[in-house]
Formats: sequence, structure tokens, C-alpha cells
Amino acid sequence: MAVAVEDKLINLIYPFMKRLVLTISFAAALISEVKAQDQVDALRYSQITYGGTARYVGMGGAFGALGADASTLSSNPAGIALYRKSDLTFSPTLFNRTISSSYNNSSNKDNKFNMNFGNAAFIINVPKAKNDGNAEWKSFSFGIAYNRQNNFHNRSFIEGDADGSSKLFQYVDEANGKSPDYLDQFGADLAYQTYLIDTIPGENNMYFANTNNLKGTQKMSVETTGSMGETALSFGANYNNKLYLGASIGFTKIKYEENSRYEESDNDTTKTGTYVPLYKMDLEKFVLDRKLSTTGRGIDFKVGAIYSVFDWLRIGAAVHSPTFYYNMTDIYSDSITATYKYFETPEFLPSYGKVKTYSSPEGMFDYSLTTPFRAIGSIGFIIGKHGVISGDYEYANYAHAKLNASKDEFRSANKAIQASYTSASNIRVGTEWRFEPFSIRAGYSYYGTPYKNNINDGSRSTYSFGLGYKMEVFYLDVAYQFSQSSEKYYMFDPAYVHASSNKIQSGAVLTTVGFKF
Repeated sequence: MAVAVEDKLINLIYPFMKRLVLTISFAAALISEVKAQDQVDALRYSQITYGGTARYVGMGGAFGALGADASTLSSNPAGIALYRKSDLTFSPTLFNRTISSSYNNSSNKDNKFNMNFGNAAFIINVPKAKNDGNAEWKSFSFGIAYNRQNNFHNRSFIEGDADGSSKLFQYVDEANGKSPDYLDQFGADLAYQTYLIDTIPGENNMYFANTNNLKGTQKMSVETTGSMGETALSFGANYNNKLYLGASIGFTKIKYEENSRYEESDNDTTKTGTYVPLYKMDLEKFVLDRKLSTTGRGIDFKVGAIYSVFDWLRIGAAVHSPTFYYNMTDIYSDSITATYKYFETPEFLPSYGKVKTYSSPEGMFDYSLTTPFRAIGSIGFIIGKHGVISGDYEYANYAHAKLNASKDEFRSANKAIQASYTSASNIRVGTEWRFEPFSIRAGYSYYGTPYKNNINDGSRSTYSFGLGYKMEVFYLDVAYQFSQSSEKYYMFDPAYVHASSNKIQSGAVLTTVGFKF
């Protein structure tokens, strides 16, 4: 029996009505569902959270004018020139992130723990001979350091009433105007092959959704793993204990994996046996599973300088080239499972069954990514032998990120980057007070939103606290870091669904063990 005409019209017209009433000029930048090689990827790998030693983290990362810390090889490489001895460090880290979501008046929370290394470094200081007291170049330093720049470990869960939205309406819009043989294997074709959408009788390129329900429940769980870290090779020189110069070449490695599950279920219990939908079956629920794995390698260059204006005042500056990710690879796949309930048993039940699953092929794509350049200005106040107060200002324009491939596949994504992202100001301040052999530290950092016209938040505030114990050869530092931010998260295209308001809180405990010689 055919679907009722009014049901077909509702399912056909509804997506277009939603498009008319929603403003989506910048929505492309906000789509958080897994989708390979888009502007969301560009932003993910352009934003940096400087990790490193516990001392560096405990002072909020405000080290641009201070130096003599292995973390500065990835921020202001001139810091390596302030070393007076050689140094060996490593920093294990315990990390936890909690994401609280609010969607259509329903709240949920999930978290994820991770253990990693925030830093490992080896610095060699080569002083001038003692009998060469007139030498203007006092010492040279060489170093290699690994510093973690981003932690991708997350787990979130969103659930709430559909409130009139359905991903099936998005699939209908994607399919309209195309014959079934030309549907996207990672999109509308999944819904077509599982009978979630179908062609209107007598039409070969117009579709409707196989659901009358606008009162269902939507759920989404997302788990991500991986990190972004840089191995920096650095050189620094000390000129007359006044001017310190440094340069680094950085080799960045990305590993990112995302697994998500979206579920949409029908909560309408008012239907009776007289209701006969498509194929004499009614949708109970469907589940969309998506997988994405990204690996990449990049290279960048950094130069910096620190100048001691007075014994109590230092200023610093650094410039970072764009990071050129020359070897990015995405591997991705999607799968849909649809479950149906029957009001009467059709003749074709044995061949169709109540559960229909269809999977896309495994997709693979190679591309490159260029992230924005950065400029950092710093100031540090040296308060005798007991304290320091320092601050960094960093500028980055995320609209300058660019995706590239052998063909012009990224024209629309690069336009979305320019339309949706903007420049951001990042500020870091910190202090340290010494009471030999102990030190106490505190810091704060603020990372501005990368989004244009307030289409999302994306800003982040971080508070830190640290303690240190230092002997002549050995030192031990510990730090605690707490970060919080918020974002709008869309389970699929913002033209068809409301945003979930997500609050993100991260905590990390770092311990640095170091040896000077």
C-alpha cells in the first residue's frame, strides 16, 4: 500500500521550510560531525596549547622573555641561549577532560583520562673558555626537545528530544535532484540503501523520508584520541649577557582518531494498526556510526630574541612560520543500521527483515595543510634573586589556514575558513617566587576565539599552579593546570538541528624530573 499523500508532502517540504527560517551563512564552520578534510580539521590543527615542563605550565607558559626552559624551544627559541649548564628533562602527565552538554533541556556529562609525556629534552651548553674573558659571545647552546602541543582525548554524550529535527531531512535534501545511482556513498546513499529515504512514486530524483515522527529522541556519543606534538631542534647564542638569539626547526606529528555514534529513535506510541507506512513498516530507530583516522607530519621554523634592558627587565620577541603539513592522510568510513517495526506482516518480510545495515567503502584521502604564522611579544620583570613576573602576547590569524590537494577539492572549504575564522589574541601571564631550595608558581592564560562574528565561542581560559625543588644537579617540579571553555556543537548540519551547548573542562597534573650538568 502506498504512503499517504499528506505524509509524503510533509517529509518532502519540511527540509526546505527549515532552510528558509535558519540563518546559516557561517554554519559550515560549526558542523562538528565527523567529515573528512574540511575547515573543522584546519582549525583543529591550527590551534596550539603549548605544553612542556611543569615549571613552564605552572607559570602559565609565560616564558617568552625568561628562557632557560626546554619548553621555550617551541615558543621563543632564544630561551635556549640563557642556559648556563646542560640539561636533561622529562615530564610525565596525567590528563582528564570532562564535557558537559545541554541539548533541548536535557543535560549529560562524560569524561576521559589519559597519561602522556608533555615534554622530553636534552640541552647542551657550550661556554667560551674562561681565559677568553673579552669574548663578546659568551656561550652557545644546542638542544632537542619534544613538546606536546595539543591533546585530543575527549569523550562526550548528548541526548535530548528531537524537537522537529531529523538527520533524514538532511539526507533528503542531499539526494534531491540525483538518481539513486549517483548518491554520495558516505551520505544519502546510506539512508537510501536502508530504506530511510526513498524516491517519490513516479519520480526518480525526488525523495522523501520514511518517517512521520517529529517527536523522537536523538543521541550522540563521540570519543576522540590522539595528540599533536613537536620535536624541535634548536640553536642559541648569548651575546655579552645582554642579547640572546635563537632559532628552531620543528617537526610536528599528528595522530587523531574519532569514533561517533548518532541515534535517532521514534517515540510516537499513538500510532495504531490502521497506520500503514512505506513498505507496511514503520521506523523504530536508526544508528549512524562514523570513523575517522588522521595522521600527518609537518615542519616549521621559529626565530626569537631576548634582550636584557636592565638587570630587572627583559623583553622578548619570536616569529613562527606557518606549519607546513605536507603528509596528511584521512581514512574514514560510515555505517547505518535501521530498525523497523511492523503493523502487519508483509509478504516480503523474509527478504527484507526488520533490521537493515549498510556500510560505505573505506575512504582514503591524501592532502596538505598550511597553518597560520604566529608572532609573540614578551616582557619579564626580575625581582632580585627571589621572584619573576612575566607576560606573553601572541597573535595568530586562523583565517590564513589553507587546505591543499592535487586537485582543487578544497575551494569551498578554504572559502569557509576565510568566512568563518578570524585573528585571535592569546595572553599568558605568570610568576615564580623562590625560597631556596623551593619555588612556588602561578599562571593564567587566555586564548581568544578563532570565530568571526561570534558564530561560536571557542575562547579558553587556563589557570595553573606549581611547586619546585632544586638542588645543584637535580630538580623536581610539579604543576596543576585547569582549563575551561565552551562551544556550540551540532550533531549534524546546523540547517536541520539545534546546537548543543557544551562546557569543556580539562585538568592536568605534570611532573618534571631534570638533571643539570
